[in-house]
Amino acid sequence: GMGSLTPEIRKRIIKAYKKGYRIKDIASVFGVSRWVIWKWRKRAYHRGVDSYRSRSRRPHHIHKKVNQEIENAIVVLRDSFNWGTHRIALNLHHPPGYIHHLLTAITGSEWHPVRISRQTVNTILRRHRRNGSPYEKNKREWKYFRARKPNGLWQIDIKGPFLLDGKRLYALIIVDDHSRFIIYCRLYTSIRKEEASLPSTRQ
Repeated sequence: GMGSLTPEIRKRIIKAYKKGYRIKDIASVFGVSRWVIWKWRKRAYHRGVDSYRSRSRRPHHIHKKVNQEIENAIVVLRDSFNWGTHRIALNLHHPPGYIHHLLTAITGSEWHPVRISRQTVNTILRRHRRNGSPYEKNKREWKYFRARKPNGLWQIDIKGPFLLDGKRLYALIIVDDHSRFIIYCRLYTSIRKEEASLPSTRQ
C-alpha cells in the first residue's frame, strides 16, 4: 500500500496526477496499485479542503464563485456522465483533458478549474431538479459506429437537452473508444437523426 511509501514519493505521485498523467501510467511507474493512487488522491484533495473547514462552511464564500458558466457545467456533467456531487466537484477542480475540452465547449471559453463544495453542487442540481441518486435512472446507451478514419471504434452520443441561457441545447459528442478522449463536441439547438449519424469529422 501507499502507507509504506515515503512522504516524498507520495508527494511525487500526487504531483504527477495533478499534472494530468493517467492513473494507470503513474501506477506502473511507481509500482503501486491504481486503487492506492485513487485513495491518496482523494485524501490529498480533502486535506486541502479540511484545512479551511471553518471558513468554507460559510456559504457566501462559495456562492460568490458560482456563475452561470459553472452552473451550466454542473448540469451538463450530471446529464452526460450521471456522476454524483463529489465526482462533479472533483472534475470541476481537476478535469482530465477530455473533460476540460467538454467544459470549454459548453461554456464557450477556456475552462478555468474551480473549487466548490459538494453541498453547492447539490444546491444547483436541486434547482435544476436533478438531485437524488444519479444511479436510479437508466444510463443512455452509447451508440457505436465504425469510423472512416483508422482510429478504430468511436462512440457517438447525444446529451441533453440542457437549458443554457434560456435555450434548449443538445451536445453531440464523439469519443475515441480506445483513448476515451473527446474528438468532436458541438452544441446544437436541435439534432435530427440524419445529422447525428455521422458529422463531418475533419479536424
